[in-house]
Amino acid sequence: MTDTRTATYRQPGVVLTDHRFSVPLDHDEPDGERIELYGREVVAAEREGMPLPWLLYLQGGPGFGAHRLVGRPHWLGRALTEFRVLLLDQRGTGASTPASRQTLPLRGGPEEQADYLTHFRADSIVRDCEAIRPGLTGGAPWTVLGQSFGGFCTTTYLSTAPEGVATALFTGGLPSLDAHADDVYRAAYPRVTRKNEAHYARYPQDVERARRIAAHLLERPVELPGGYLLTAEAFQSLGILLGSGDGSHQLHFLLEDAFVRVPGGHALSDAFQEQVRAHLSYAANPLYALLHEAIYAQDGRPTAWSAERVRGEFPRFDAARALAGDEPVLFTGETIHPWQFTTDPALRPLRETAGLLAARTDWTPLYDPERLAANEVPPRPPSTTTTCTSTPPTRCAPPPPSAACAPGSPTSSSTTASAPAAPGSWTASSPSPATGPEPGRRRGAPGVPPSYAGPMAEQLAPMPEDWQRALAVVAHPDDLEYGCAAAVAQWTDGGREVAYVLATRGEAGIDSLEPAISGPLREAEQRASAEVVGVGSVEFLGHRDGVIEYGPALRRDIAAAIRRHRPELVITLNHRDTWGGTYRNTPDHVAVGRAALDAAADAGNRWIFPELGAEGLVPWDGVRWVAVFGSDRPTHAVDAEPGLERGIRSLLAHRTYVEALTEEDPEQYCRNLLTEGVRHSADRFGGRPAVTFELFPC
Repeated sequence: MTDTRTATYRQPGVVLTDHRFSVPLDHDEPDGERIELYGREVVAAEREGMPLPWLLYLQGGPGFGAHRLVGRPHWLGRALTEFRVLLLDQRGTGASTPASRQTLPLRGGPEEQADYLTHFRADSIVRDCEAIRPGLTGGAPWTVLGQSFGGFCTTTYLSTAPEGVATALFTGGLPSLDAHADDVYRAAYPRVTRKNEAHYARYPQDVERARRIAAHLLERPVELPGGYLLTAEAFQSLGILLGSGDGSHQLHFLLEDAFVRVPGGHALSDAFQEQVRAHLSYAANPLYALLHEAIYAQDGRPTAWSAERVRGEFPRFDAARALAGDEPVLFTGETIHPWQFTTDPALRPLRETAGLLAARTDWTPLYDPERLAANEVPPRPPSTTTTCTSTPPTRCAPPPPSAACAPGSPTSSSTTASAPAAPGSWTASSPSPATGPEPGRRRGAPGVPPSYAGPMAEQLAPMPEDWQRALAVVAHPDDLEYGCAAAVAQWTDGGREVAYVLATRGEAGIDSLEPAISGPLREAEQRASAEVVGVGSVEFLGHRDGVIEYGPALRRDIAAAIRRHRPELVITLNHRDTWGGTYRNTPDHVAVGRAALDAAADAGNRWIFPELGAEGLVPWDGVRWVAVFGSDRPTHAVDAEPGLERGIRSLLAHRTYVEALTEEDPEQYCRNLLTEGVRHSADRFGGRPAVTFELFPC
């Protein structure tokens, strides 16, 4: 390997050095053909001459060069406080030797091109990294940060050359070690469906807009500027936007002005066409399309256009079928299909090459489970990002909805919900009227208990805003949806990251459903509910609904979650025995609330639950506050108005549970409950509807 430093220059706060490395195309033939890699070294200006350890950044993809960052934004600013960073353009990307419709014909015909591209997967990328590492670090191992596909590469690194890795940081990319592409897409399409449902819940007006555009394209596809052929299927692939933090909003803005009036009728506007072309063209990163399914190939089976085949198992993604009825047109996600090699002019010359790669069966393994199991390199999520996790009763009166949009679930799973026996009545294993709400109020219906009524003198302070990551820890599905979700919607809209951790799946929450049926159903409803307010990470700890025990086991599980997600703000539900006055809280809420308060400190102490460190979960002492939602002693608040509509829809996503609570129209029930609840503390928050919290500094 040769390393040529071609230039050193400065940007605000950083010093940059360009590196160009010569490496073998095939590392098993070191004297054979060579290709060039480009890497950009970044060091903080104030540390320019210091002997710093190295961090290697592996970009997501496949097929994308490293981000072209200016200065020290985002995660890079944090990394530069202790590392010298190499932003590597993986082989075939960015300023490294390119692989595209323009350059691949230099290899020969489609068969030669396909053979050449077999050397552009994670195994070759890792061997590139090991070839250049000694010359940069002097032989020392480096910290590797893998983003998305970069995380796949990092897992391959730990399988083949763990001696080169000091610490492995994963953000959004943990591969299955043995899943075929078919398994990946069978898990992905239901999740993409939920993303669509969350988008349409957020922007119901987009249902008709998408149907109109799809109908137009089914009748007459449109050739975009540059020659891209926009078909209905291609239009659906704009769903790739739904995988990014603000992608739902981007998609909405794209759809809202799609048509313009022209002589003779309406047409898709030039502005719409240009924006769509920019989103759909693979001219800048053709390797993404060529190798997207090959990153899962390693067991002797061809990928055989897996995403296209598996899509046939999910008929809701058929636009023509949706338009023939009254269903919404569903967008697809991060998938590659054979028709894209017809519609995209950057891919058309590579169609036969792509077909040969899809039919290939001689892929080599990418991961070594035995070596990974014996690995001692500490893997962990970086402190500036969140981990991508692959997942796939006491019968007390519930809290009043006055506290509902402060105290959380008046209908938590600890209060078993049954369908009302008659209009105006409520049954929860039929408690006696003496222990239920006062006469005239159905349990769970709006109302303010006398002991809680009336304003308190102190004004509520606004919640702190100088944070980026939050973790909400509660007992059951729906606990966060009785008001807190309205605040979450506002936070995620502002670019903050929020993750949910639930102690149970709420399996004991619906009297008419067996736990084995209720648990998976309520889990699915919680995931859909979270997506409505922009939360993509939802974890379930597996404790039994209704009998959660406060103690070390619960504290450990929550401390582990805090170490995984590394939040600055922890949110939990009321940990006290009542919601205010005589309205008793449930034991599950009390146990989880108390444990969350304790775990915020436990997570930063390496001597409490030291086994977590052995599992790669390093201590996290970055929790600055615990915000208790539903407290009868609130100190802070968030304006509920911006996120209220999405908060209502997030509660409505628990439809099975809500329908077991009331004979009212579910949407009207949710709307009345939350709207009245957030008004309760308005007089303490400048007249604005409020989601209230008791804030505990850490």
